[in-house]
Amino acid sequence: MTSPRTRSPGRRLLRAPILAYQRGLSPFMPPACRFYPVCSQYAVEAIDRHGAMKGAVLAAWRILRCNPLSRGGVDLPPAPGMWRTPAGCAPTAPEALPLTPDPDPSSSLA
Repeated sequence: MTSPRTRSPGRRLLRAPILAYQRGLSPFMPPACRFYPVCSQYAVEAIDRHGAMKGAVLAAWRILRCNPLSRGGVDLPPAPGMWRTPAGCAPTAPEALPLTPDPDPSSSLA
């Protein structure tokens, strides 16, 4: 069953060649994507979540990042409304946590 969001003409137009690639060509090609999910699935999910325009931009940016110089890894499409930092919400650095507890100075072997 398709959701109402995937029935818009722009989304269907962009999804059709991706789905054709996934069903027709991808099974016969060796796996080469450095990311999870693979780039074609990322594109489908981005188009479904963000619409035709933003989804296409996110998919194009992902394809540009999928190259031999990239480390790859898990890269999921961002949540709706969060594909960039919202106004008023500056990104914050996580607080530094010690990896080991502070050593007890009274138990030193000096």
